[in-house]
Amino acid sequence: MTTAPVRARWAAFLQKIEGAYTDLMAEATVGCLAVLEANTLEPTAMSNAWNGIRAEIFALTERIGTTWREKVEAAFESAGAAPAELLEQEAVGRALGQKLMFELEKTEIELYADAATVILSSASAVLQRSFHCTQCNAQLPVPSKIFRSVHVTCEFCRSVNTFEPGSQVRMIEHFCAHHLSQRAAHGAWLDLKHTERERRETRGDTIENLRALESATRMYWASYFTARATLVPDLEKDFEKDLQGRMRGFELDMADNSVWLAARRSA
Repeated sequence: MTTAPVRARWAAFLQKIEGAYTDLMAEATVGCLAVLEANTLEPTAMSNAWNGIRAEIFALTERIGTTWREKVEAAFESAGAAPAELLEQEAVGRALGQKLMFELEKTEIELYADAATVILSSASAVLQRSFHCTQCNAQLPVPSKIFRSVHVTCEFCRSVNTFEPGSQVRMIEHFCAHHLSQRAAHGAWLDLKHTERERRETRGDTIENLRALESATRMYWASYFTARATLVPDLEKDFEKDLQGRMRGFELDMADNSVWLAARRSA
């Protein structure tokens, strides 16, 4: 008895799953940006649409494991598959699921960065408009890279005017900065994901893997916060505090890790 027919059906099923993912992503990215435009660049509706797409992708990846457990594993056993082949074929399905989730995360970063670029372009045009004193109508300077309400004193009549940037300009700080910083730190993000994968694939933690993970985590968040401060300089003062806050997650993960604690004690 041979397992070749079962392997072929399993491979065809996985190919179908990957094809469904590709088709869905091709429609999703264009569709989500269209939703953004239709809602005058307010991103809530786009985010809701994307969350629905994420749910569909999660369901696709769940089908891989469910189909293996309910049908494919038994089919391989009935065809006389050895334990090693069962492990190998289950790993093939698991690897595809992990690949699709990784690609989903990459696509999400790119989608939201594209949306942020559109919003930033529109907001920049708003900032080019004239801002006039409410008392003497003299033109006032729009504060550079300030994306929230601020008081501006007229140099002619000394009246204090409130510069109200509007919702799109406010989104530069509250939406655009985050997503554009994620894109700017993309290389460091890929390094972090690679390091996390190496840790998962290693039998038991090693101090080398853990130190590499610490370094990659720090590098990603340093890159992210550096990019964010470039877009919103007022946030530069929070760099060290925010970086330490993000490293706190790693520290908590290591709090009961015997390999990490032993290395710290012997240092």
